[in-house]
Amino acid sequence: MNETIRLAIETQFNTDISGTLPIEFENVAFDREGRSEWVRLTFLDGDAFNATMGNSKKIKAPGTLIATVFQLRNAGTKRAREVADIIADNFRNLRITSGTVKIEFGVPTLANGDRGDPVYWMENVALPFLAEDTKTDAT
Repeated sequence: MNETIRLAIETQFNTDISGTLPIEFENVAFDREGRSEWVRLTFLDGDAFNATMGNSKKIKAPGTLIATVFQLRNAGTKRAREVADIIADNFRNLRITSGTVKIEFGVPTLANGDRGDPVYWMENVALPFLAEDTKTDAT
């Protein structure tokens, strides 16, 4: 996935969700100290492929954005699931266009992502997408 695709998705997420919870972006400093809840974004890249034959540079790049909702342990699951539902509702079948990039999201999957962290409970929202870039290599 190229940086144009990543930036378009992160910008949309920030626009839709930033008022709900703080967002932890990949490889950006984020202080968890004293926070009771937040969302972490993780991109899982698929195998990009040429969308056309010949001289076209149209690339399609599938992937999944994982939005992990964190909340303090022993506080129940209601708030984490409410936030997960907000994220899923905002990205279900969403289409984004940004310059030469078009991104289509599919149907989200919600799953308990708890991994035994002693402080935080986690809920995962998997947001599958297919990005198309007509200008640059999407790998």
